[in-house]
Amino acid sequence: MDSASRRSRLPLGLIGAAVLVALIEASLSDRPIEHATKPGLAWGFGATASASHPGAIGAEVLCLGDSLVKLGVQPPVLEGRLGLRSFNLAVPGAPAPASLLLLRKAIDAGARPKVVVVDFDENLLAVSPREGLEQWPELLDGRGWLDLTLLTGDLDLAARVGLGMALPSWRDRRAIREQVVAALNDRERAILPELRALRRNWLRNGGAQLAPPGDRVPSEWRPPGGDGGPPGRRWKSHPANEAAVHRLFELADHYGITVAWLLPPTRPDWQSRRDSLGIVDAVDRFVAEVRSGHRNLVVLDARASGFPAEVFRDPTHLDGLGAVALTESLAEALRPMLDPSAGSPPPGLVSLRPFEPPAGPISQEDMARSAAITAAEETRRR
Repeated sequence: MDSASRRSRLPLGLIGAAVLVALIEASLSDRPIEHATKPGLAWGFGATASASHPGAIGAEVLCLGDSLVKLGVQPPVLEGRLGLRSFNLAVPGAPAPASLLLLRKAIDAGARPKVVVVDFDENLLAVSPREGLEQWPELLDGRGWLDLTLLTGDLDLAARVGLGMALPSWRDRRAIREQVVAALNDRERAILPELRALRRNWLRNGGAQLAPPGDRVPSEWRPPGGDGGPPGRRWKSHPANEAAVHRLFELADHYGITVAWLLPPTRPDWQSRRDSLGIVDAVDRFVAEVRSGHRNLVVLDARASGFPAEVFRDPTHLDGLGAVALTESLAEALRPMLDPSAGSPPPGLVSLRPFEPPAGPISQEDMARSAAITAAEETRRR
């Protein structure tokens, strides 16, 4: 058979298509903000910062968790009160396995914090890590994917997450679709100004997000448990999340890191509703069971601190005034844990002090300011 015949039998069209797909996927792998979603940007920021941001790797106080810590714990305030480098790696919507994997990423990159502050939202504890299906590819590398697979035992989740990791176009399909539609109408995606402001705000605030004082957002959130029975008795942590909680404390203990498990405040009407449904009792039992097995764990409870409704954006998230007030209270509770001269270790459960307004004016850049600055920058760029 001559060489021309052999060449004719090669699937040149298929090879060409494969090369084209590879080139397209490679062009998308840089993750420009134009291809990002709001959750994806946050999860990707956490992954990148945990592995390479000097502020995260050099932090003496490292914060993890979900949106309650992302908006509620401000590293600049911690640094001012404690004199210790601080960084916030919390990711909105992140279940417990995400916090575990982010801590591992940071430790692998050289981070050795003195204390880790973390929260585990009860809604996220109760549901499967599959709820973050579209965001997991933003967070994971190969090792993280394997860890998540072993932790959950969910092969379907592993396959879908792996596909998103391998094919950025599949992972970003909704954002790409929005971008194409916007381009056809000679405009940019409507969410881009907010994404630019978010990224700037996180970088200006040590990974945290600071809402403007008085900021309010509509919310249809409801306490976990739903209808048709006593929710408190039915509330239960998902097994994969419970395992991740224990493993996070074990990982920290291996490196001599104290963990402060923060139970953030919620709006008074929301807290009362949770109390009446028995959810608080169910969560307290879970916290007590976990606390009994870890010597490096201190629970910091702010739920009875009396934060007024006026400092909440919605039932669970604090505005700028509330966030600074919570962080000042948190710093006061952390100080004995960080002071070797304090003598005896702090008790395993500490109630944060009653609410006090911030001690002085807020000097940090909030989201309103970040939005104005990024909008002006875009106007000049055009």
